[in-house]
Amino acid sequence: MMEPRTAPSELAATPTTFGEWLTQQCIAYQVRVGTRIQTDSAFAQLVGVAPSTFIMWRTNRAKPQRAHCRRLAEVFAVSPVEVQLALLLPLVALPKPSVAEVPPMEAQDA
Repeated sequence: MMEPRTAPSELAATPTTFGEWLTQQCIAYQVRVGTRIQTDSAFAQLVGVAPSTFIMWRTNRAKPQRAHCRRLAEVFAVSPVEVQLALLLPLVALPKPSVAEVPPMEAQDA
């Protein structure tokens, strides 16, 4: 069963990994067609890949090969260029520095 990994309030946020991008596209597809798709298998069938392959893409364990980019663009109604740009996203989000890691700003002498 496909569980959205992104809260609805974060959908407008820029994805930081390929899996986040793909999850956002899945949600947008469901909104566009007006049908709730509850399984990764259904999306895999739309794209024309094995369910395990689609799950690996969505969970950031692998990225699609370039041969699948055109089909992803067709299914999700985005440009092939957008899919290519999404492929540039990392599989693992870069950690954001915590407040403790950010050095305080020094007072400037005037």
